[in-house]
Amino acid sequence: MESISRTVRETELLENLAWVQRLARRLVTDQAEAADVAQDAMVAALERPPRWTSIGGLRSWLTRVTQSMARQRRRAETARRFREQAAYPARNAPSTFDVVARTALQQRIVAAVLGLEEPDRTVVLQRHVDGLSARKIAER
Repeated sequence: MESISRTVRETELLENLAWVQRLARRLVTDQAEAADVAQDAMVAALERPPRWTSIGGLRSWLTRVTQSMARQRRRAETARRFREQAAYPARNAPSTFDVVARTALQQRIVAAVLGLEEPDRTVVLQRHVDGLSARKIAER
């Protein structure tokens, strides 16, 4: 059998279009994304036509191209999600109102502790600010 190097023809691509679409649907779960992957693979075949030496060579080449397109889309999606997460604060971050309310409460607590008489003030500060145990405070 003679091995002749050929370039792809548009009719051969069209004959393999349904096959590429099925392959893309197996590689990518989202239907619209799969259609885009298949389309990208066919555009790549038209823009940079492969050369092959056997009948099965075109499908093998289309398989590699379709898999590559699916991988590129997954990478792009991962990178996009990473950029979005870095650009926007977490959705469960406290609101400005919550931060201001918590700060106001902390100020009231500080004022109340500083308003205590000795030795109560020192005991509260040693326990909650210095982190000393009840035993250490009693020893002092």
